[in-house]
Amino acid sequence: EVSYPIQYDFFFEPYVLGSRSIQHNNGIIPTYFEMYRGFGFDKFSWYSELEIAGFKLEVLRDFFMFHAKHEVSYGNKGSDRDKHFKTNRACSRIFLEEIVKKYGPQNRTLLWKEWLSFCRLKW
Repeated sequence: EVSYPIQYDFFFEPYVLGSRSIQHNNGIIPTYFEMYRGFGFDKFSWYSELEIAGFKLEVLRDFFMFHAKHEVSYGNKGSDRDKHFKTNRACSRIFLEEIVKKYGPQNRTLLWKEWLSFCRLKW
């Protein structure tokens, strides 16, 4: 075996290698939700959507990559972080509405409850 499956977890943000043209069920791999700004939300919302869409992720055996140290990300400092976090939480309502439009209300799973709780949203 060259790979093994992994289970999705909330706040999941692994590095991924893939193709933009991957076909799955009724379409191609989803893109990032473009309303998020600054640090956070983009990667973990993307992985949430992959989970809801039914994608399965696997880890390649005998391969690895590493994260190189870099400057602090845009929007990940002091008051900027708080401001972006608040804005991104508000954008999450729109993200969740888009998920319902795209995949149907039957996809309100435990993942849905985690999102609502994290973003302090009522549905």
